[in-house]
Amino acid sequence: MPLRRCAVAIAIAALAVPATAAAAPAAKPLKLRLATSTKTVTIPATNAIGGVFADSQRVVAACKQTERSVAPGLVAAPRPLAGQSFGFATVSAFATGQPGRVRFGLQALCASGGSATSVTTKRVEGRHVPGTDASIGGLTTGRTTATARCGAGRVAIGAPLSQEFAPGLGRFVSRPLSAAVWQVQAFRVPDTLAANRTVPAYADVACVAARHVKLYQVVSATTADLHMATSATLTVQCPGARRPLGWGVDLRPYALQLGTQDGRWLLPTVSRAQLTAKAVAFALTLPEGATPAAEHGLAMGDVTQTVYVVCGALTGK
Repeated sequence: MPLRRCAVAIAIAALAVPATAAAAPAAKPLKLRLATSTKTVTIPATNAIGGVFADSQRVVAACKQTERSVAPGLVAAPRPLAGQSFGFATVSAFATGQPGRVRFGLQALCASGGSATSVTTKRVEGRHVPGTDASIGGLTTGRTTATARCGAGRVAIGAPLSQEFAPGLGRFVSRPLSAAVWQVQAFRVPDTLAANRTVPAYADVACVAARHVKLYQVVSATTADLHMATSATLTVQCPGARRPLGWGVDLRPYALQLGTQDGRWLLPTVSRAQLTAKAVAFALTLPEGATPAAEHGLAMGDVTQTVYVVCGALTGK
């Protein structure tokens, strides 16, 4: 074959070989670790309940810059928290309640690996429905509801760190409705809060790609009747190969005589919600200065408190 014809034949043969696409790099598996931070904060006497918080009241737990925050945990929270911030790599809030210096321990469940979309965060403000009940002395029955939907193919992990609904409101619920939906509800919300554009309830969630989570399960536990108790502890274990990914609560109020005008807290404080490799250890504490409903002569048959733990196992994908 002449040299020129041979070169043309080789070139045609080379073009006939299908090009091999560069293999996409395999996605790294998602890994979790706990970051813990402790801090002594100062709650000023002039701003013990809320409003504009001082920097001295802020507590923070941070993940590394290459990680994403999935859920908060509480090692020790002797006072209620408000003004929650649940961002890309941090969880933070402001200590409120009785003034003084208090030591807090805060956790952040941090995720690494996966892809840029493996863990995203979402905040949904609550929608308020006003109301009063004339049959019980005009008691406020307004309710604020925030529902966060992560969408198909994602798992919703709630972050109920902040007790934004206090002081003096009714029942508070923050829990999963399904694997992809988290709902927060605050009951007996004064209509003046909504009128002043104060959001008494919102849903902060981490939306985790479902390909990273298997064996999804919500485990709940309820306290005994707390009429004559000032605190309760619960430890919720995740079954089998599952580990805790997040947590929620259903908190019910105590004595109505405390009212909403004297700045006291009707709901128990979540003073501990400590994440471990297999469980979440909870402690619920009555507000300072409050007494159980039975001591006020109220015939309240249900002052149990419920906690929820979102459990799952991480896949290697």
